[in-house]
Amino acid sequence: MADQFLRVEFERGGSFRARLLKGEAPETTALVRKLLPMTTLAKQTRLDGMTLFFTTEQRGVVENPVPELKPGQFRFCPDGQYAGYFVLTYGDRLHSPRPFNLFAVIEDDLEQLRQVGDRIWLKGAENITVRAD
Repeated sequence: MADQFLRVEFERGGSFRARLLKGEAPETTALVRKLLPMTTLAKQTRLDGMTLFFTTEQRGVVENPVPELKPGQFRFCPDGQYAGYFVLTYGDRLHSPRPFNLFAVIEDDLEQLRQVGDRIWLKGAENITVRAD
């Protein structure tokens, strides 16, 4: 089966292709695809280190909870205190209070992703659009 992708775009610039991890997180990727397209406010969080987040009312099941964080990971928290949070890692100073479901990865343009993350950290939240690609 061919890979499937998301397009992640930021209102002040930056567009990225994220590969869905359907085999590792089938229920989470199905949930995400039902939400598409979505536009919401992405904010900076330092709880996980160099990460951006946005929230939804969605809940899910725990699958593919990856404790090791790397730049370009797109993760979802299905339950608990951070239920409904989507988190996108963009830098190398990362840590997490708990593993979230890893459902997609951005593999290219990680330096540009870091610039977008730093911009949101320094200049404030901005809209993010996620759609099928």
